Amino acid sequence: MEKAVRINTTLHPGLLKRIDFYAEQRLEDRSTAIRQLIAEGLRTELKAKVIGSLKEKKLTIREAAQLLNVEYWEMQQIMDEENVHLIDLPEGEIIKRQNNKL
Repeated sequence: MEKAVRINTTLHPGLLKRIDFYAEQRLEDRSTAIRQLIAEGLRTELKAKVIGSLKEKKLTIREAAQLLNVEYWEMQQIMDEENVHLIDLPEGEIIKRQNNKL
C-alpha cells in the first residue's frame, strides 16, 4: 500500500457538519470519512466519464478497465449495467443477422 500524504483543506462549517454526521453514522473518524467520501465521489465521477468515452468510442474496454482499476470482465459487467453495447446495430438488424447464420 502506498504511503499516505498529508494535505490541508478549508471547508465550510455546514459541509464539515455533514461530514462529521457521516463519520458518526459509520463509527469512523473525520479523516477516514473524508477519504471514503473523496474515493467514492472520484469513483462515481470517473465512471461516468469513462462510460461516456466508451459510448463515443474514444476508449477500448481494456483502457476503460485500467482507468477504473477493475478487471476486464468487471468492465464488461459495468458496461452491461450501464447499457453500453459493443455493437452499434439496431436490435432488428442483430436478430436478422443471427437468423441468417442459422
